[in-house]
Amino acid sequence: MEKKITLDSKLKKYTALAGGLTLIAGAAQGQVYYTDVNPDMAISGHQQGTVIDFNGDMTGDITLATMDTLTTGIYPYGGYNIPYTFTYRAAVALTPGAGSNEGWMASATSGAPLTNVAAAAAIGGAGVFGTGQGNIGAVSSYYLGAPISNSYGPNPSGMAGATDAYLGVKFDIGGSAHYGWIRVDLSADGGTLTVKDYAYDATAATDIAAGDMGNVGISELENFASIINTNDMVVISLTKGTNNAEATITNISGQQVYTQAMNSNKEQIAMNEFASGIYLVSVRSDKGIVTKRVYVK
Repeated sequence: MEKKITLDSKLKKYTALAGGLTLIAGAAQGQVYYTDVNPDMAISGHQQGTVIDFNGDMTGDITLATMDTLTTGIYPYGGYNIPYTFTYRAAVALTPGAGSNEGWMASATSGAPLTNVAAAAAIGGAGVFGTGQGNIGAVSSYYLGAPISNSYGPNPSGMAGATDAYLGVKFDIGGSAHYGWIRVDLSADGGTLTVKDYAYDATAATDIAAGDMGNVGISELENFASIINTNDMVVISLTKGTNNAEATITNISGQQVYTQAMNSNKEQIAMNEFASGIYLVSVRSDKGIVTKRVYVK
């Protein structure tokens, strides 16, 4: 009993900004870009979610969301008015449209639920992809009151209870399809979806193996730049050998409000003239991208 959900505009605009994320991506040999969600993002509640932006272009590529509903009513049966309670918890993936270059990897046909892609399995052109809303996993339960007085369920489906599940996706860059994966957990009750990390291949129409992080170690990616926010000042430090670095700042509406090439290994950006709110500070270089959320009071 799948139900459609409508996410409000705030959710469609980078809800990851409100989730305490530090996103770290790097270009590895083989054109694989990897992002570690640190700390892991746990999503729960009705119509709560986050937008995944694989390539850091401030365009949402796929939305992951949870549903949590409780329905009560009266069911006439055999001369009785039987009260019932129905609970439904689920996790879903939603594409921004229905273009041929976007979708989630399905288990059989395009209308089937998302598949749990095996680690190292190929995600690419040979896969079956669905668009719109796709079910990751769900758990439903029923209770019928007197004179039946009986519970039915919980009834799990899809990836409910899965750990380290890989979701295969495709998304559009400049009119071409790119393939990627997202690693998640889904709680046994279907109510909490945890996003751990994700990656994509920067070469168009090229398969990626589920779990492939490229050849650059996570520690190397984490260390090429640090972003510290203190006393209305953002301090960016680069390691030696980092070239062609550029700093950008984007507000919660996705508007770029600052950009500047970095001419030294340490730069300070005054934030006291920025409006109060949440911002993303990004550093791009030949080693990849580091993005951190900062607050301006």
